[in-house]
Amino acid sequence: MIDKQDFYHGAALAGLISHSEFESIKKNDDGFVVGNCFIMFKYRTKTASPWQFSLQPQEIEHLNKHSKSYEQIVIGFICGADGICSLFWHELLTVIEESNAWVTVRCGFKGRYGVSGSKGTLPFKVPRKRWPELLFKENAGAL
Repeated sequence: MIDKQDFYHGAALAGLISHSEFESIKKNDDGFVVGNCFIMFKYRTKTASPWQFSLQPQEIEHLNKHSKSYEQIVIGFICGADGICSLFWHELLTVIEESNAWVTVRCGFKGRYGVSGSKGTLPFKVPRKRWPELLFKENAGAL
């Protein structure tokens, strides 16, 4: 039987390894490493928007620790079978309080995700096609 987490992570990883610029990936205890980027995935199995995610204190601690070792930290919020809302750690920090880290992702107009958290709302919508482009393109933040 395929573990649910492996199933959802596999969908995200398939998009990554299919990218023309992909070269290699390493498993880390709590995520994956591509080049000088650490990636952590969170998933929800719910089929429709909105999707609610929480980050546990130990996950926040690990992300902060990894931010000192890696050039970029990316969190991929896997929204059921809808897609992946991918954010840089510094973007996510603008909408969450580290002591009470929850995130809501909503699928909106033109397939872009709206992201809000315990501290506020992301000032831009995140396009589905941002994953895995943000790992390879310098201007992926503007996608």
